[in-house]
Amino acid sequence: MFNEYEPDIKKYGYFIENLSVYKKDPNKEPYVDPTDTLSWKINEFFFRLSIPFRDFYRGCYNLWIWKSIIWKDRFWDYSFFTTILVFKLEQMEKYWGVDTHHEGDKFTKGRLKVLIKRFKELDDKLDEIDMAYLKGANDEERKLFWKIQMKRHNYLIDQAFKVLGRNHRRFWD
Repeated sequence: MFNEYEPDIKKYGYFIENLSVYKKDPNKEPYVDPTDTLSWKINEFFFRLSIPFRDFYRGCYNLWIWKSIIWKDRFWDYSFFTTILVFKLEQMEKYWGVDTHHEGDKFTKGRLKVLIKRFKELDDKLDEIDMAYLKGANDEERKLFWKIQMKRHNYLIDQAFKVLGRNHRRFWD
């Protein structure tokens, strides 16, 4: 059965009896694992030594960039949650696609931009609703306006969080 392939077997130099065994080429240099060399071990040692310093630096940097957001935090302000979320998504979008192995970089970055836009609109709409409520003519008009605008606002919140819910695992890949 294999006799017709006999010349090819001899030509390419491998055995059909045991497919995992290959005939070694005497002219080829032996394979050297790069992780067994001294220079690799020295580099790995210094890399592992630098991890705590890099983590400390990254922590200080994160505190520095988040300081303005945290300073504005008020526990009674529910719109602050969207402010934090927008800032986090903006930071992710800023570094998205830099040194990544993600296959859909541009597609995911586009989704991040859409989500940031939706949450920014939520903050802007809420400020508009609050200002318009304060300028209302009488109490009945204010209450009616408030109900209509809050229904609209809640719809926008539902839509924005629906997009976030569908894509959150993609963002933290």
